[in-house]
Amino acid sequence: MVLVFNRVPQNIKFDKKSPEDCRGFFLSAIKLFFLLLIIAFLINWGCAPKIYRPTAEKETISEPMIRVCIDERIHLKRVAFEGEFTLRLEEAIYRVDQTLGEFVVEIKNDKLVIKSDKRFFEIFKPANLVFRPANHSAKFTWNNTPYAGALEIFYSDQNSCAVNIISIETYLSGVVPFEIPTGLEEYREAVFAQTIAARTYALHRKSNPATENFDLYADVRDQVYNGLKKKTTLSEQAIGESHGQVLLSQGVPAFSQYHSTCGGIIANSEYNKSENYPDSIHKDLSQNEYNCTLSPYYRWMEVRDPETIFQNLNNEYNLDSETANKLLERGFEFNIKIVERSLFGRVETLAIQLPESSFDIRGYRIRRLLASSDGTPLPSNFFFLLKTDESANKIYIIGAGYGHGKGMCQWGAIGMALKNIPYQDILNFYYPDYQLQTIY
Repeated sequence: MVLVFNRVPQNIKFDKKSPEDCRGFFLSAIKLFFLLLIIAFLINWGCAPKIYRPTAEKETISEPMIRVCIDERIHLKRVAFEGEFTLRLEEAIYRVDQTLGEFVVEIKNDKLVIKSDKRFFEIFKPANLVFRPANHSAKFTWNNTPYAGALEIFYSDQNSCAVNIISIETYLSGVVPFEIPTGLEEYREAVFAQTIAARTYALHRKSNPATENFDLYADVRDQVYNGLKKKTTLSEQAIGESHGQVLLSQGVPAFSQYHSTCGGIIANSEYNKSENYPDSIHKDLSQNEYNCTLSPYYRWMEVRDPETIFQNLNNEYNLDSETANKLLERGFEFNIKIVERSLFGRVETLAIQLPESSFDIRGYRIRRLLASSDGTPLPSNFFFLLKTDESANKIYIIGAGYGHGKGMCQWGAIGMALKNIPYQDILNFYYPDYQLQTIY
């Protein structure tokens, strides 16, 4: 291409500009440039594809952990590991798994000894050992019961115990099947209610721990917990579908007590201080329509002889052996009577009069004093005493219910479930002052 440069025609005139005019011209040009740049950016941005940026998720509370005392006596106990666990000691971090075989835990020469055929640990007291699982599939077995989570072993002059550290929801898998029947789908609403009551109770104990080393016991002192020993479809559904649901009292997990069978009258002084609290959703009780009538302990009768009661008394109060032997050899008469009942009919004080001494028995001790010859405590303290002329050496105990009678009646919850009452209404019936809420 040929470019031709022609001279400027002579008839074209150029006006002379002042320096101020030139500066104004350049400033206007600069403004126009930036304006065009902004317009181009806006056009391109409007035509560009939009990028989806998700909104920040609401912060949630993580699932709590719980410390459960699974054994208060660690001497001569057996523990095995399936999967990898780590043990951090002062000198090193050790890895243990099933290849090391079963360990024996014992107290020897005032030391904590944990040994297998392939590994040996000897620790001076006070000892605090924590075996932590490397992943969620790892588990350990303590005295033939399998557990998930971590194992912590304490040994000191004050106490020794084995503690399972586990998430609340996994903990419930070892509680619900052992606290309420879970084999029938008809019990579904009762199992849901039990699950939420057990979760609430555990969280309450977490805030009010039994000791500084653990939150709660794995037996009837708190809730029966048997690790991974048994899982049922219904209990796992209840745990999963009610995840994080608890009963709150003044904004914190409530003291959600429960028991097997109330026998028709609930001992809930927290809710009702002036009259009986019948375990029935019906106002008309003439047909005996109590919720827990299906329970095998709704009504019961026990028979005791003086020798059994005397032996129980000796076990509870450590009677002087010489005096006790004389009474057993010579024979004796004693008087037993109910001294005091609660507003809800349960025996609060029982008096026993021997030839040279007397005893006032209160609380759970009453059930132990009237235990059977094999040591099984009386089902409840909701009873009457009967003595007949035909059986002068025997006492008949006619009673109702099983347990302390406070909070939710488990058989009552089952009775309500069989009437298709939702678990929310079951909980509201037994815990009227608590609020059901999901907290994690």
